[in-house]
Amino acid sequence: SALLSAAMQAGVDEQDLAFADARRQLLRSGALPVGHVGEQLLDGIGEQAWQAISCWQQYCQRFPDAGALQELSLATGVHDHPFLLEDWLTDLRQDNEQRKARLSVVAGELKDKPHRLLGDWTLHLLANSCDVSISTVVIGSDQVITLAPIASEQARDYLYTLLQGWLAALTGPLPLACRTGLALVAAEQAAASGTSKANPLNKARDAYQGSDYGNARGEVHYANQQALRRAFADFDALMTPQHGDEPAFLYWARALYGPLLAHCEASGHE
Repeated sequence: SALLSAAMQAGVDEQDLAFADARRQLLRSGALPVGHVGEQLLDGIGEQAWQAISCWQQYCQRFPDAGALQELSLATGVHDHPFLLEDWLTDLRQDNEQRKARLSVVAGELKDKPHRLLGDWTLHLLANSCDVSISTVVIGSDQVITLAPIASEQARDYLYTLLQGWLAALTGPLPLACRTGLALVAAEQAAASGTSKANPLNKARDAYQGSDYGNARGEVHYANQQALRRAFADFDALMTPQHGDEPAFLYWARALYGPLLAHCEASGHE
């Protein structure tokens, strides 16, 4: 958000002023409802943003040395299809023991929202695949998600699977919905660890179609999911395509999202 960007780009001694100035600009921009309603909404947004900024400041102290921009480039291939993956590492920092971490700050909450980690996860895999051993620290307003360093060979295997999924989706609608797949895998991992007895398929069905409990709307009904609705109108339709001896939805959800959830470590703000 504009509030986060303003505070993070300012110097340490100027962050309060930059944050306040960005808040005033946002209030005058016309992006918010007019009057008291807009001010109340901005108060909530501002509080969440400042909570994340305060936590980011603490991690900057833990990793005091700011690193230079680092280019990433990985040539690979999947089924005779060549790929060149390129990106840049920003917000890379280092602690006194030479351990590297990339700090990523997101607007809003992270609890029970693993879909907000997908971009950081992909960059984390690319960096570690390029033999840049880093942790990725994703900071939200409510908690911190840490992705530990991954051995380069393992990271490349995970990236290879992501590319397989991307290629499969080019040949036809992939029977996979992001939040639904994450809900399934999270429930399976919770059941395996004994922290939950909920049925993973029921969790996935509710995530996809919605639930009467709390009038929760399902992913298939989101305004930006018209293509998903056309291809898979309900959860039974999503479960119909097969991959070998199992529903393709189960295969792709576990293959694409299982590693992410397995490598997440959540903690509260310090």
